[in-house]
Amino acid sequence: MIYNMLDFWGEKNFDTLHNEFISNSSGGKIFMMKKCEYQDTVLGKGVTIILRKATGFLLNILKEQYLLNADAMIGDVKLLFHLVSINSKKALKKCNLTKAQNETIRAKRKLQLHNILRKQRGLKSLKFKIKLHKKEEQ
Repeated sequence: MIYNMLDFWGEKNFDTLHNEFISNSSGGKIFMMKKCEYQDTVLGKGVTIILRKATGFLLNILKEQYLLNADAMIGDVKLLFHLVSINSKKALKKCNLTKAQNETIRAKRKLQLHNILRKQRGLKSLKFKIKLHKKEEQ
């Protein structure tokens, strides 16, 4: 029999969270067995992460932590690696699309600059004089 143990503040302790994770379906979720720190991001012990709702940044952190220490988490690791590969493909595709758009914009600007310079060469040079007034010393 598993008792729903609560600590002094009314929160569930790690053992209760772990038992709930194991007893429920763990498909699509990761449970942190140890505290994980990465730069400014901290994932505490007992955190459950729903992989389909996680950001690409968080997925990459989880993958790196799993590769460093496989005992730090349990759950659907296969889905974690699959989602990381999908996100990296999306990021690469977006980068290539942005690069292609920048190339077309760069080509248009280059053509516009060429046309402006060609028009300026055809214009007669303007002559003007600047009158400088010197202050008279007293």
